[in-house]
Amino acid sequence: MMKRNGIALLIAAAGCAAPALAQDSVSSLGTGLPGDGLDPWDTNQQCVSYVVDLSPIVSSKGANFQMGPIIKTSKAGSAFFTSLTSAQAMSADMLLNVPYASASYDEWVAKGQGVHPTNNAAPGPPNVPAGMANQLACSVSEFATNDAAANVTNIITGIINWDAADPSKLFVTRIMSAHNSLGINSTANSASFGSGGVDADGNTMFRADDFGVVPGGVNGNNYFRVDALGRDCTALNQILGTGGSDSAATDHLVNNSGTTWNTPTTIPESIAGRPVGVGTNFNGNYGYEAAALAVFTEVATHRGTAPEHRGNSSFSPAVFFPGSIGTMGTLARSVVGALNNQLAVWGVDANGNVVGNQLVTLPILGLDDAKEPMVNGFSGPLDFNNDHGQVSFRGGNGHTGIGLDQSGNLIVAAQFTDSTGAFFGGDGRDDPCNGIAVARVASPGAGEAWSLAAWIDCDAALAVPNGKSICDDTGAAVGELALLAEVTGGAPLGPSLTCPSVDSVGNIWFLAAVQLYNGAGDDDTTGEGDDRFTTGLIRAIYSPATFTYNLELVLTNGMVVDGQNSANQYQLQFLAIANAGGSVSSGTFFSGNMTKGAANGVDPSTLSTGDAATMGGLVIAATIVYDVDKDTDFEDPTAGMGNPASVDESYNVLLFVGAGAPAAPPCPWDLNGDGVVGATDLAFLGGSWGNPGCMGMLPCPADFDGNGSVGSTDQAQLLGAWGPCP
Repeated sequence: MMKRNGIALLIAAAGCAAPALAQDSVSSLGTGLPGDGLDPWDTNQQCVSYVVDLSPIVSSKGANFQMGPIIKTSKAGSAFFTSLTSAQAMSADMLLNVPYASASYDEWVAKGQGVHPTNNAAPGPPNVPAGMANQLACSVSEFATNDAAANVTNIITGIINWDAADPSKLFVTRIMSAHNSLGINSTANSASFGSGGVDADGNTMFRADDFGVVPGGVNGNNYFRVDALGRDCTALNQILGTGGSDSAATDHLVNNSGTTWNTPTTIPESIAGRPVGVGTNFNGNYGYEAAALAVFTEVATHRGTAPEHRGNSSFSPAVFFPGSIGTMGTLARSVVGALNNQLAVWGVDANGNVVGNQLVTLPILGLDDAKEPMVNGFSGPLDFNNDHGQVSFRGGNGHTGIGLDQSGNLIVAAQFTDSTGAFFGGDGRDDPCNGIAVARVASPGAGEAWSLAAWIDCDAALAVPNGKSICDDTGAAVGELALLAEVTGGAPLGPSLTCPSVDSVGNIWFLAAVQLYNGAGDDDTTGEGDDRFTTGLIRAIYSPATFTYNLELVLTNGMVVDGQNSANQYQLQFLAIANAGGSVSSGTFFSGNMTKGAANGVDPSTLSTGDAATMGGLVIAATIVYDVDKDTDFEDPTAGMGNPASVDESYNVLLFVGAGAPAAPPCPWDLNGDGVVGATDLAFLGGSWGNPGCMGMLPCPADFDGNGSVGSTDQAQLLGAWGPCP
């Protein structure tokens, strides 16, 4: 029974009635297509502002989180509700006590209402927030085929505000930051985009290249930055070889380069005093904007003695190297053309200059989990992975999770495969047998210790794979990490784990394939065949004393959520990990998908590692389907082999996940549960005095000190807590 309860709690909490959500909306037409996705080329829809009230969810360990769809991708073609989602980013920084990005925000509470000018009914009265707010930002690259069969890519930025006293109500400003074409029938594609990074001020970095573009478009490799809050919301911002058509809001930082550059990221304006564009390239160099709008400076000192780096770079505000304002990282190799066996980390100053560096190297003989040893194990050599396919050009960022624990130790993490495994192939890009390795370093130049935050243990035939346990709040296993092949049926085979991100206390976050137990437990041992294989968001909770991790399930594909302002439930139907042909998807979770501070600007030193507030907010791409006809089938009319007559609506969205309201402080002295410690509780204690049986109740609720009997110490505790519970 215990193995069922944790997952049942997670799913049931998501299905409970929740406050209004937005972009939680369905069209007023009731016809399935066309839906209410916004037109990316309509000059009246370039900037829209609306309220998002988040839904509470409860993790497998009982932690309170909240989530909601904060951005729908645009409708760029008639055949689908919205565009597909590519790489996303969340600002590494958080602004506190700043003005709201917009003066007023649309808010609605009924089916059919929303922000679309024709396909929604008008929303209710606008919400005009008073006072100051906290602020994050997110960005996403979307792609589609328009009605002229041309490739469309756009960059969307979201500015996210909230009152510190009510973090469940988000005030979102959705901004079309960049376009590669001018309309649904346009064939003049001027660029292909790869999403990079964004800071909390809305400075949005992305890559643009000349793949499939027409004359007049960009040439070679380019980095652009758009000041989303400076966008002219009455005009498009088409990215051309000469720059952005909204030139006042657009900086062209790497211009038509013949060098291949990875997708960029940014050192936030709030930390450096100005936004600083940064990135790596195929020449083995780290490039940075040493002065505002200057030609990028390129150096190789970021990787120390490593002859090569791989993957896209990560930035964290964690200050580890003296004289730095943050830390960056990427994958690296100790031998040219060999495996990715190192992580390169380096400090940066306010102009992006390298200030200290360090390499950490994977153990040659593999790793094991001190908390939960593997059966087969990784024999090594190991290879840091998820850097193959299109990710260098399309994102996301980055491959290394970077942070500090509460003792100031550097925590660096990355996903890996075993090069000796049966499914590694040439480069491990679709190997499903993965792990997440974590290095801990006490000070610059000190040696590193290694741990496993996550693993999937495979035999040569994948006959009986097993993964690290996912637990409830008692420590009982409610599931385990699984092979992606067990979710997909084998295509794609893998990877099964995404790149990780590190929160404010050293916890590790990632998306994974999971096996959720049902009935008596693990089907591999019970033979029941009733477990559920799906994908989910995982937090690996850090135990500093033992340098081990416990896995917690935060949300899963298949969850059903009540959207009160749409008056419809929606179901999560897709959380991407891999591309259809194998290798990691650009639309999945990377280290840059999460802000690095604690929720609401809380001091992380005051939190336990299991507190939901250790994470300040993250975004993940998801496909959600609204049950418009309320027949509980959540049927996407545009899905292959689906029902085209269905009136349900399917949207690709960015889901925001953040800390929920903290659980009420424990009040064990309130023995009758009325919320007050008073005379009734004292009478119960008196009736239990000296009686280890405690009036027939075991364990004894009045034995506060746990010594086996009720006495004066217990009475003193109760009298000290007299009055309303906290």
